[in-house]
Amino acid sequence: MALVTVSNQLSSKFAVPPPVSRVLGPGQSVTVRLSASEIEDLGPTVASGAIVVTAVNDPNTPDSIEGALLGVVSSTIRDISLSAAAEAANAIVVTGAVTNGAGTAVEAIADVLVEVFCPTVAKGAITVTIGTQKVNIAPGATEVSRCWLKTTALGAFAVSVADDIAETVLVKATADNGACTMLMLTFT
Repeated sequence: MALVTVSNQLSSKFAVPPPVSRVLGPGQSVTVRLSASEIEDLGPTVASGAIVVTAVNDPNTPDSIEGALLGVVSSTIRDISLSAAAEAANAIVVTGAVTNGAGTAVEAIADVLVEVFCPTVAKGAITVTIGTQKVNIAPGATEVSRCWLKTTALGAFAVSVADDIAETVLVKATADNGACTMLMLTFT
């Protein structure tokens, strides 16, 4: 089945034959879903110049209107890609990039919230190494530290997470208008 627009090309009303079976005024159109054989049935009418049959963006094809809307949504919903370096001097550097829903880097300054969850109280302090720190809440008497930062103009950021205990730590990063991304860090 295909979504098509059938347009009357005549200067008077025209009864479009089956399978459309509609009367269209001059210049009027109707959008219908037809099978390949039904489109072929309209062939003689198309050949006479009475109507034009044009394919319409179909929701079942990638270049459809719906597909385009999904593309718009995926370009506005943000995500974060994260990676971690090897531990050095009781710290692990986590590098991140804000991406759109399609995984392409967002080339703009973006807000990111980084949270570190440690099993041990007062561990997991965050230091921003790339980007601009706005607020940094040290773990103190809790097992959670938080940092709000602004990325570079290319959507990049990096934070160093400190922990001198052998344990696994969860890093959670959330972009403005986006989902959270998590990464496990293992300190030795």
